[in-house]
Amino acid sequence: MVVKNNSNQFAQNGFCSVSRAKENPIGENFLLDFSYYVQQGLIGFEELNNDLYLDINGYLGYYKKLRQINKDREKIIEE
Repeated sequence: MVVKNNSNQFAQNGFCSVSRAKENPIGENFLLDFSYYVQQGLIGFEELNNDLYLDINGYLGYYKKLRQINKDREKIIEE
């Protein structure tokens, strides 16, 4: 699901964005839902969580890597 930015005169740079939320682990404006794949047995819940959050022992660490990319992008934009 994509969450669009919205204009707001009180927000930083004039718009609000879910990508700026501190609780957003990836810093993007979309939400990922893998529940269908888990429910269908196409991927295990533990394996999915490990690939999303861990970057050790061969796991992807997708959220951690994407968050760092987005932090680096924000620094460049602010300069």
